[in-house]
Amino acid sequence: MLRAFVIATLLALSTPAMAQQDLGAVEQKLEQSRTEQLKRDAEAKALREELDKTRKDSTALAAAIRKNEKDLIELEDRIVQMTGEQQQITVRLEADYGSIGNLILALQRLRRTPPEALIIRPGAPLQTAQTAMLLESILPAVSNRAEELSASLERLATIRQQLDVDRETVITARADLDTKRADLEKLLKDREKLYNTAESGRKQAAQEVKRLAAEARSLRELLEKLEAQKQEQSRQSGGTRTAASKPVNLPGLGKAQIPVEGIVTIAYGEADSIGAKSEGLTIESRASGLVVAPMGGAVVFVGPFRDYGNMVIVEHKKDYHSLIAGLGKANVSEGQTVNAGEPIGSLPSSSSRGGKPALYYELRQKGRPVDPSSMFSGLKS
Repeated sequence: MLRAFVIATLLALSTPAMAQQDLGAVEQKLEQSRTEQLKRDAEAKALREELDKTRKDSTALAAAIRKNEKDLIELEDRIVQMTGEQQQITVRLEADYGSIGNLILALQRLRRTPPEALIIRPGAPLQTAQTAMLLESILPAVSNRAEELSASLERLATIRQQLDVDRETVITARADLDTKRADLEKLLKDREKLYNTAESGRKQAAQEVKRLAAEARSLRELLEKLEAQKQEQSRQSGGTRTAASKPVNLPGLGKAQIPVEGIVTIAYGEADSIGAKSEGLTIESRASGLVVAPMGGAVVFVGPFRDYGNMVIVEHKKDYHSLIAGLGKANVSEGQTVNAGEPIGSLPSSSSRGGKPALYYELRQKGRPVDPSSMFSGLKS
């Protein structure tokens, strides 16, 4: 249409020779524009494909890291338990050595006493009979203690052997984990670079989200402000999105999974550290443990918020929001879409309260907390 209009205008205002010349120039410019547009489309497609591949690779590597971390958690816990059992057996054996040694020494002294000495001593026959009865009752107990001692020694040897194996396995697993983390760090940097190239205006959006976080007094209020902001942006861009509708570009939920490998120390509805009813899960994990998106969605908030520390909020379909708090580092930013299991950050390298670091995970639907346990299988507590 535009091309026809330009040609008609030139024909009306120019001589035939000039019109032909101008027409050729216009067609050349139009062809250049089409060529440039096709080139940009091809570059954009290649960029999206590279971004999708990077995200898939990072998700697959994250799954391998999580399995490694799960194995390490189990190994390290078993080493702690077996070391404690080893110490208990050692203490018990030391006590048994003393008591059994004294009893054996007394029996040996009695055995060395000549029969003549027993006969000529006053009351000897009665005492001899009493001694025989006493020995008859004691010897089975001594035999049982000796068997227990032998079993304890065997268990102690087994524990020491298993501890040596487990410690070697831990060393290998930690080295493998360090290698995988380095590979993942490179993938995440590539992902961030690709996102920055593919999307514009993300920094401005992030600044607006931080302003809203500073104004919000609670998580519910923050979610309401984020939703209101999205509604306003949709209205200004001519969209017709209502409060009940959701953006069509949200990824599917995927297979729901716990955000970090570890032990649930405070479940939904239990009393938390200050005695209040917990609206989420507190999960104790390893230092620098990998944190992933529990379900597919779009990142709507990244940063510190109130007493929750460093937090990421992911919006999902079906009016769900995941609030993941207590991160040491976040690897995503506002506007990013993530699939279930895709890396979003990591835990701190140490806990400010001592012990292992913990992640707080809260799932909300239409702004209200819901129990997330039913969505995840294999939760340990």
